[in-house]
Amino acid sequence: MLKRIATYRIITIITCTLSFLNALVYFSMRCIWSGIGKTLNNPMIPDLLLIVFVGVALATWLFAWLRWEKILMVVMLIITIALDVGLFFIIKLGASDYLHFIFREFVDALIYSLIIMAIFWVIFYYSTSKLAQMRVVRSLLMAIIILGTLAFALGLGINKLDLYPTVYAVEDEYQIIFTTTTDATVWIEVGEDTYYDLYAGSQKSESKVHKVSLPMSALDEAKAYTIHIQQILMRGPYGGYKGREKSYDFNFRPVDTSDGFDYYSISDIHGKRDAAIHVGSYLKDKLDVLFILGDVSSFLEKKVDIELIGRVAYGITKGEIPVVYARGNHETKGVLADQLYRYVGSKNEKFYFTFRLGPIWGVVLDGGEDHLDDWWEYYGLAHFEKYRDEQTEFLEAIIANKNEEYQAPGVQFKIALCHFAIPYVHRSGFLADIKANWTELLNEIDIDVHYCGHEHELIPIIPGTFTPNTPLVYSNPLYTTKKSTNEGHFTDAKFPSFVVSKHDDDQDIVNSQSQLDGKMTGVASHVDADFTELTVRFTNRYHEEIKIVDPFGPTNYGTEIAILLN
Repeated sequence: MLKRIATYRIITIITCTLSFLNALVYFSMRCIWSGIGKTLNNPMIPDLLLIVFVGVALATWLFAWLRWEKILMVVMLIITIALDVGLFFIIKLGASDYLHFIFREFVDALIYSLIIMAIFWVIFYYSTSKLAQMRVVRSLLMAIIILGTLAFALGLGINKLDLYPTVYAVEDEYQIIFTTTTDATVWIEVGEDTYYDLYAGSQKSESKVHKVSLPMSALDEAKAYTIHIQQILMRGPYGGYKGREKSYDFNFRPVDTSDGFDYYSISDIHGKRDAAIHVGSYLKDKLDVLFILGDVSSFLEKKVDIELIGRVAYGITKGEIPVVYARGNHETKGVLADQLYRYVGSKNEKFYFTFRLGPIWGVVLDGGEDHLDDWWEYYGLAHFEKYRDEQTEFLEAIIANKNEEYQAPGVQFKIALCHFAIPYVHRSGFLADIKANWTELLNEIDIDVHYCGHEHELIPIIPGTFTPNTPLVYSNPLYTTKKSTNEGHFTDAKFPSFVVSKHDDDQDIVNSQSQLDGKMTGVASHVDADFTELTVRFTNRYHEEIKIVDPFGPTNYGTEIAILLN
């Protein structure tokens, strides 16, 4: 009899634990709920499944509390195991790429659940426990409550740099962006001048995110800057209290093309921070500019997602050289997506602009999302068609003002950056018209080179090696042994483009999306001091130069692609 009771108790503990964890796991899979609904052709199914998982967990715990621990608990265990199997198949059929996000959400949900349980215990059971009779415990608990309340109410904390600075190039200014651990006011000293993070003439003090803009000429000349941060403990209408000021010194190295122009481009990091920093450090001290071409995060749900861009940028540049950022389609997703402009270089809260770095002129474009605005994933919130039309007008305005832009005195090299490959039209035909139009406008600007990502492939698109507007065929056996029609096509681009976005060590069509293997690629580029030749090398995590072929033709480039410049 006692053995049977013990067995039921063990079953109860196992069932309660599993059902609770099942509910937390499914709740942590919110990022793929819409995909579940789409796959099963019913958007209500994810909500119904949530009710099932939570209902089973609550019922199991209720039965345990009522001590209904016999055959009913065995039934609940069978149901719980069935739900375990269901979770396994959901992950196997499409959630494996998001496991690191799911795990992160699960840990957060578990911590919050344990806090709720602790509060429940304190309210209903603490007063009757032996701990409640211990003076030390009572005093400690009271101190925690008082100090915690004061710290929360007054916003107290240790103020220091959290996200270290990145110097973004936008038009003719640098935007130095960083974050602090508490709300703070900040300013930057460059030479004899001071620049502030202002709002309508007043220093901001109620923000942890800081963007300080200053003329490129000032920082290029000074070659150093000092960040000052100070917490405002109380900002009253007629007086206030300030915390201690802290300062951080950084060197800066402006673009110097006397020995050539060296830059590195990286894209589609999708959370692989350490791999991206390692790959992006290929040029070491020779690096003049870093181009980040989007999809650094898979979506912007949490502070850690949106700050990842800056952490990668700082990890490579140490805040000492310019960075240019182009937004990816995945960075339009998530609750923090509309805050991205605060964390990266941007113009008027948008992600298309020109930039000028010495003799280098560039234009950054933003294709937005990779489906039509009415695509089910966007649930009616996407309006990228109008946004792309704005950029067509933007390019036309650049051409109309060419003498102040790409034909301005001193310009010797012109770059176009975009997350999407502008000359490459996917087999779906999405953006065919806009890409053809942008190609024509970039041809008129006479762009020297275009860098992009998105495709999760390494593809050189070299004028003269393809027939425009003709279906592409994978035909190079060094790329894939299966000859097949890509069904996409290239536009009539007169400029070379390089697609760099592959999670692997080589170019072949096989691609890894694992978050654990460290596989990542980028592209290192060098322009000689006379601006007569561009040399491009794709590199991997071992800092090896990758052998590159034309996937759609017979050309084998080896480890170096040389482009003669006009």
